[in-house]
Amino acid sequence: MKENKNTTVLRNMSGSKKDKDKIIGFLYYLVRDYLKPSEIEQIMREMIKIEGEEMVFTNGFLYDYCKNIKERLKLNNYEEFLCPYCGVTYGGDGSFCTKCNFS
Repeated sequence: MKENKNTTVLRNMSGSKKDKDKIIGFLYYLVRDYLKPSEIEQIMREMIKIEGEEMVFTNGFLYDYCKNIKERLKLNNYEEFLCPYCGVTYGGDGSFCTKCNFS
């Protein structure tokens, strides 16, 4: 976005924040660029309703991918990735998992 006087005023009004929390960063980009806040709030209401209950995930591949994202966000090194198929940690430099050859 091109910076102009109105953008600068709005940015100053909203305040600039800094944080190292990867979950906050992930959610920030998700809401800023892909989902409306109202969609996130709808999901939050659903999660509150089922708190403590076991959830059933009908797409195992999607479940494994989401679990993989969660684990990658917990890693201290952005350059490491967990293979979604076998769980081995490997480098994010274009390399591939040495256990199952996933890349």
